[in-house]
Amino acid sequence: MAFPITDQGHMHFSYGHFFQIPSFSYLYTNPEFEIPAGSGAGYTMGNADMEPQRTTQYEVGFSQQVGQDIGIEMTMFYKDIRNLNATKVIQSFVAGDRYGLYINQDYANSKGITIALSKRPSAKVSGNIDYTYSISEGNASDPAAAFLDEQSNVEPEKMLVPLDWDQRHTFNTSLTYHPVKNSGIGLIFRFGSGFPYTTAYLGVRTSFENNAREPSTYNLDLRSYYHFNLFGLKASLSMNVYNLFDIRNELVVYSDTGRSTYTLVPTYTPQYSGPGYNNLDEFLVRPDFFSSPRQIKLGFSISL
Repeated sequence: MAFPITDQGHMHFSYGHFFQIPSFSYLYTNPEFEIPAGSGAGYTMGNADMEPQRTTQYEVGFSQQVGQDIGIEMTMFYKDIRNLNATKVIQSFVAGDRYGLYINQDYANSKGITIALSKRPSAKVSGNIDYTYSISEGNASDPAAAFLDEQSNVEPEKMLVPLDWDQRHTFNTSLTYHPVKNSGIGLIFRFGSGFPYTTAYLGVRTSFENNAREPSTYNLDLRSYYHFNLFGLKASLSMNVYNLFDIRNELVVYSDTGRSTYTLVPTYTPQYSGPGYNNLDEFLVRPDFFSSPRQIKLGFSISL
């Protein structure tokens, strides 16, 4: 619902209830309900009686034009999420055997604010800027968390903790310049604060779930194009440069240091350099923990 507040601005509200049916894997995992004797806590079972996930969402905001080509928008939101998929540990009648049964139990909420500024194309320049502050909390990020805690002999969380995707600050901006007709050069910048992770030492968790933060990430891309006629055909040249400054963002970190660049493992793990094996230092070099390096893509296309 929206209504005008000035001749160049309006406010908007929204409220809704949303339902999401659980995926079939949570309904029909292990449909024969079989658990091998002596398996301990090693199996999960689906539950065809699971209810839909319920989300209640609120949103309020306003938009305002400033001058002839600039617009400002602010939106606040809140989501209350219930009946999230979880697991319940069930004791069987076979000595020591347990299994995880999928149920509706977990809870989460998300709230935040977004502020955006946009500029329409004028004087050969257009652009957008937006900033979002948000908080996403719940009692578990993984539906199988309680079952995995049972396997690891860890007490399940009984309080709200940051969820795996809880990114508090995000900032995006894009700027496009049109030097001549049918052409454009654009820059796209993205910044995100670090996602949460759980600290551990010697493989043992040292605090509550998601108690620390990974490093922030940022990236700048360049995109350009030029459209022209070639012998009566429509032709186009393009050049895209991803990760323009070749930044090594740390996407996965070691749980004992919170960094991708080093770990404390060598301080308590003996080196082995036998035949056919890499040594520990080589094993701990993980290029997959970092963002992709700079990529340059050139393009040429022709169409009728």
